[in-house]
Amino acid sequence: MMRADTEHPLWVHARQAAGFWRHTLALYNGDMKEGIYFCGQIVGAYNDLPPVQELMDRVMAEAEATINKEYSMLS
Repeated sequence: MMRADTEHPLWVHARQAAGFWRHTLALYNGDMKEGIYFCGQIVGAYNDLPPVQELMDRVMAEAEATINKEYSMLS
């Protein structure tokens, strides 16, 4: 484990304070009650949180549009 001093960013100190196990509970097991999850300031910028189905539909539509565009450039 790294030595906690001023040379390390805040998240390193937080991880050391809470312990590796609590960090992995949230990350790998999805346990948000007992685990901890690190997130940055960018989280506050999210204003579009669609349902999973809508998100997947968007991703697939964008992928298909990209494939069609690239394919048309080849022909």
